[in-house]
Amino acid sequence: MDVHRLRSVLDAVAADNELFEMGSLLKALDTTFSQSIQTPTADTAESLAEAIESIRSASEIGQTAALSENRLDLPREIGGEDFAGPGLLAAVNRAFSAGPSPANIVQALGTLRKGANTFYDHVSELRSRLEALSIEPANSPADEAEIEIRIPAPLYGGSLNGFAKESAMLDKHLSVIVEFASGSRPPLEIRGLDSGSVQLYLSIDHESGVVLVKAIADIVKTYITVQSIRAMRKDAAARAAPATVADPLATWENESATTGLTKVRDGILALSKLDKGRKNELKAALLNAIFWLAKQIDKGLNIDVTTAIPPRTGGDDDGQSDHEIVDATPKQVAADAARVAINSARGAVRSLTREAEPILRLGPGYDDTDTPEPEEQTPEPEKPKAKKR
Repeated sequence: MDVHRLRSVLDAVAADNELFEMGSLLKALDTTFSQSIQTPTADTAESLAEAIESIRSASEIGQTAALSENRLDLPREIGGEDFAGPGLLAAVNRAFSAGPSPANIVQALGTLRKGANTFYDHVSELRSRLEALSIEPANSPADEAEIEIRIPAPLYGGSLNGFAKESAMLDKHLSVIVEFASGSRPPLEIRGLDSGSVQLYLSIDHESGVVLVKAIADIVKTYITVQSIRAMRKDAAARAAPATVADPLATWENESATTGLTKVRDGILALSKLDKGRKNELKAALLNAIFWLAKQIDKGLNIDVTTAIPPRTGGDDDGQSDHEIVDATPKQVAADAARVAINSARGAVRSLTREAEPILRLGPGYDDTDTPEPEEQTPEPEKPKAKKR
């Protein structure tokens, strides 16, 4: 992660702490729980529920909740996984499961609170140092979205040649989806590139961002459906179910991926602004793009779509920030609507828990060869007819 993206992550973490006072929320939770043990009444029970709700709300609507998994790597790497975004609520839940004794929970909450205070102090110091060096955050423009992609090293063989092939396939298949969404096919501009498991940051228009993130979310839902069917099939096998039960489950599992991904393709076709002729030309290429993305996600590819997080302009009494734009232009209204649509779809994208081995079986209709999709055809001029002698 370069220093500009580091700055943007630190800004998001700091903004949550400044607006919601995360350390104070944890302290209040710690204190309220101790009081509820000493005087277990309806009032203390209600206070405890309110303290937990405050943590939940801050975790779900804060700026770090809008960060992609790639950007949340930073808090993990500096020991802050339990103190930023979704990780904080998970840490609170673990604290309440620390043991059968209330004393265990008190100890776990106290440890969590102290760790959070130390983490936020480190974030503040590091952010101040970057500001002193005039390091600006790497935020995407307000009128664009950003595709964040992580390609695990095994997916491209750890070689430059393998990465070239993988990136070429990404460009090929993403461009098809972008054309269906926006009606054009501009070059996908690289805004950033990190190392290790290669991380790409690509610029994309809002219309394409909305369509792409919804497609990814539906691919993930298809994957989860296949997981559920597989679990049922394995349970049936463990119980020595007869073939009349096991065989239909196996067939259902094998067909579910193709059926689900074809529906993803049909959803994009329904939204597309392309003319009927161009849709028909690209229909097979679009299905290949969806199938290829699903196959790569199954193998470990992480792909997400993000938008710029609007600046906070203060907070209401309920702790929620105010993002209203006074006298907004149509472009600003469209950008805000796209941001809402993208962020609402990202929940499904981030709910994926992969199997140890790839599980998707792609049936008829998927072409795994690297063949070019059809280009727009221009009619050739008619040749002059030969004159009769």
